[in-house]
Formats: sequence, C-alpha cells, structure tokens
Amino acid sequence: MGFFDRFASAFSEPDPDSYSAPDGIPDPLEPRELVLYKSSTCPFCIRVEAEINRTGVKVQYRDIRADPSAGDHLYRRTGRGTVPCLFVDDVPFFESSDIKKWLQVYAVRGGATT
Repeated sequence: MGFFDRFASAFSEPDPDSYSAPDGIPDPLEPRELVLYKSSTCPFCIRVEAEINRTGVKVQYRDIRADPSAGDHLYRRTGRGTVPCLFVDDVPFFESSDIKKWLQVYAVRGGATT
C-alpha cells in the first residue's frame, strides 16, 4: 500500500462487512460496554469524542484531569497514562484513529444504543 492509499484510508470510513478489530479488542458487531478515558485538552481525545457525537454511540466518560482517581485507575489497569483509551467490555483500546474506525463500525453493526 502506497503513501496515498494509506492517507486516503485514514480519512475514509471502514467497510463494516470487512472490518476486523485489532488483536485482543472485542468485535464491534454486538452491544458492548464502552468507557472512554480522556482529557478535555487532548486533541486526539477531542477527535474521538467528535466521532462519538457524530455516530451517536453511547459511551461513559472518565476525564483523567478532572478526576485524578480516573487517571490512577487507567494507570493501574494499563501501565499507561495516555489518553484516549476506550475500554470495550473492560478491555483497554488505545490509538485514536483505530478507536474511531471501531466506533464507526460499531455504530452501524454493533448497536449504538448500549
């Protein structure tokens, strides 16, 4: 895959019929419990939140700046303090562009009303 193909795929929505979740991340094809660890000043978090708002997916939020205990929990669970981190059925999922693709498929196939 060339540079332009990778660039285009980063800005296009994934095909829900051929999407495959990253290793270890629950499949987006059924209802899931979703919790997003974020910071209101993080640009990657803002992008993920915009996708959540666009798709209508129901997500619980934990802001690590507003609630230090959320940051502590995130670190204890993952060994990392980086956000965004979407917990999908209690499985941590990092990388905003991957989270956005997962949410797009979930909104179409999994059930945006969980």
